[in-house]
Amino acid sequence: MIINPQINNLKLTNVLLVILVIILVGFNYFSLNNLSQDNRYLTNENLLLEKEVSQLNQQNANLQKQLQLLVKSDRYLKNNLNSNSVIEAKITNTLAQNFSNKIDAEKVDASLKPSIEVDNIKTSKVKETKKEVATAQVQTKSTNTSLVSLSKFEAVAVKKTTTTGDLKLTSQASRTKLINVSFTLDNNQVKHNIKDNFYVQIVDPKNNVMGLKKEQIIDEKSIIYSEKIEVLNTDQNTFKVNIKPYLEKTFYKGNYFVNLYYKNKLIANTNLVLK
Repeated sequence: MIINPQINNLKLTNVLLVILVIILVGFNYFSLNNLSQDNRYLTNENLLLEKEVSQLNQQNANLQKQLQLLVKSDRYLKNNLNSNSVIEAKITNTLAQNFSNKIDAEKVDASLKPSIEVDNIKTSKVKETKKEVATAQVQTKSTNTSLVSLSKFEAVAVKKTTTTGDLKLTSQASRTKLINVSFTLDNNQVKHNIKDNFYVQIVDPKNNVMGLKKEQIIDEKSIIYSEKIEVLNTDQNTFKVNIKPYLEKTFYKGNYFVNLYYKNKLIANTNLVLK
């Protein structure tokens, strides 16, 4: 009678232990399952957060680029505004200058009209001089022996003058730097102590007078000369002069007429051909 209650108590205890174990196992199972679900949820949330952070970083980078572009655009606009102001000022100045130049051009045109008329007169005089040259009987000789006579008269094209004074000659127009004109008086002329000036005139292929291109009026006769040789009671009998183009820097190809005047008379002439 005493043993049976103990056995029953033991069985009851075992049953309770089994139930407790089952409860603990079930609780642990459900707890682990919940933890696993929570872990997956947190992992997914973490991935979503990382994506959002990445997107935010990308948006931030794009905003930085846009900000830089805006700063550059602002600078560009400011520079353009400054440039436009400068350009506007330049345009205004140019218009004012053009207006001033127009007025000056009108004044120059008005002042040049008499000069053009003078040039036309000079051109006609050059043509007359050519006619005089064409009618000269002997080149490099005096045409008026009662005035002065020459033993030599020549013109040469010079491309270079050495340090010793020697002339390097050429026949090429492109290489010519100047024309050297020289003449020598007869020995019996020196003793007369010539007091009047000589005038050298060179007419280029375009009918222009080279050199100084100045006008000298002697006894109501006009001479357009390239160079003047002043003579003051000299015993010298040889004269030389170098002549360059008037305004133009180069020589033209063609025939150059070289004339020598004493007082207002053509006393000698020659010609020079440049190729």
